[in-house]
Amino acid sequence: DILESLDNGVRSLVKNGAHVIWFITPEHASRMYLNKMAGLSAQYENFEYQLAQITLRINQDFPGSLDLWDVATCKKALLEQVPASPDQTMKYFFDSNHFTPAYGALLANAMLEGHVDDQISAVKINPETVDKNQTKDWEACHTGLDSELQKIVDENAKDRCRVNRQWCKNL
Repeated sequence: DILESLDNGVRSLVKNGAHVIWFITPEHASRMYLNKMAGLSAQYENFEYQLAQITLRINQDFPGSLDLWDVATCKKALLEQVPASPDQTMKYFFDSNHFTPAYGALLANAMLEGHVDDQISAVKINPETVDKNQTKDWEACHTGLDSELQKIVDENAKDRCRVNRQWCKNL
């Protein structure tokens, strides 16, 4: 299983003295909304909880060796306007899943230096805090979508439904 492999890989690193920092990958709000529509929110939350459990176990064996950050909370950068034209680009995302170096710099500053602002947040999480409003706030991000983004998201959902009817059950 992938989580067991992840646990073993991180343990190997910390056994050799490494301090490991991992983070929940940010997604653009449009992707978060599509995940919610597909009924994947609970699975995502469970995955995040399992990562927190691994972090706790490794830190019990190797105190202070592993940090888990949630940098995917709903902030302005995740709500960046999706361009109407494919010739235009976003500042923080190449697409809904892949962030740009500009966003990467914000992530590094947040996790390593503690710098957060209205563009980004970074919360160190563990099993006790993972469910306390420190995971992705699907509803807040959905509410933050403007009508144009909503239209794009809806069109993407319709296209996906044409390909995979099972995916559309929750629409």
